[in-house]
Amino acid sequence: IGGCIALVECDVSTNFLTVIPESLTALINLKILDVHDNRISEVPSNTSRLVCLEELNVAENRIKMLDAELGKVPNLRKVSSSHNPLIDPPEEVAVVSGEKCCEYICNLGRAAEAKQLFL
Repeated sequence: IGGCIALVECDVSTNFLTVIPESLTALINLKILDVHDNRISEVPSNTSRLVCLEELNVAENRIKMLDAELGKVPNLRKVSSSHNPLIDPPEEVAVVSGEKCCEYICNLGRAAEAKQLFL
């Protein structure tokens, strides 16, 4: 799949994946990546190579932390991460609102241009 560099949307949800495949991070024109409802425990740091990425859906996985490298994705506007055992952002921030979560992540320098974060 890494050879499909013109691909702009990729949905590999509900596939029992335990990791985000390395080949997906080579899709430099990818704007939407949907890996929800898998068994993924982390968002790899090389996700920051997806410079065109605007939406990332990692909901319904086993993710505990959203890596600081997400802050290096310049066009990232929406991160959906509900139904994960998140430690960071902490639950007291996550339950308030998506806007508060974005503010929290932006303050940590993790997605300074993020406009939405769904937890």
